[in-house]
Amino acid sequence: MAAMLLAEAAVKPGSRVLVLGGSGGVGTNLVQLAKLKGASFVATTSTAAELMRTLGADRVIDYSTENWWEVAEFAAEKFDVIFDLVGGKQSWRTASKKRVLKRTGRYITLTGDHRYMVMHSWWDAVKWGCPLLWRNVWTKLWPGVPKYSMFNGLDYDPTARKKLFDLVHEKNVQVVLDPQSPFPFTTEGVKAAYHLQKSYHAKGKVVVKIDDHEA
Repeated sequence: MAAMLLAEAAVKPGSRVLVLGGSGGVGTNLVQLAKLKGASFVATTSTAAELMRTLGADRVIDYSTENWWEVAEFAAEKFDVIFDLVGGKQSWRTASKKRVLKRTGRYITLTGDHRYMVMHSWWDAVKWGCPLLWRNVWTKLWPGVPKYSMFNGLDYDPTARKKLFDLVHEKNVQVVLDPQSPFPFTTEGVKAAYHLQKSYHAKGKVVVKIDDHEA
């Protein structure tokens, strides 16, 4: 659902889109949905180049050998929107500094400055949330800079789920499962699934199989 809501909110016909971390559960859907929404160019960072091309990516940057902000093509033809599915404030700073995002563009993160949210007190919540809130506010008020926002899923469209199911049913969107999925519904299986998800190296959705029963 996150991918559907992101695409609906930010991708327009003709958009140039960059997806940071495109081979995960959200990214594999987002790349496809961006193309379906009419994006003219979709680039993504991933080590699974063949997979991403089959999903419609026009350009795949292997982040282990190449920096996306150093691609000359991206500086010449800037992006309308960057979706950050990896996290960390460095990517936002780099996108702004290297000018690969249009001044009228949008930078949307799914994870914020820290991949893992650790909360032991209200002060931890303040330290985690205030920088994101401030960045969200000042980029909207300051003219000539891309707009930063963190996706929170609050703008939920009740029709989006049906749209997504219809696209999958009509085979316009391919649901990608990590090759290790499904994991068994055991203590060890759930732990293995959790650690794979936490590693940020899953290739598609991480699934735990609860029951063999088919409705």
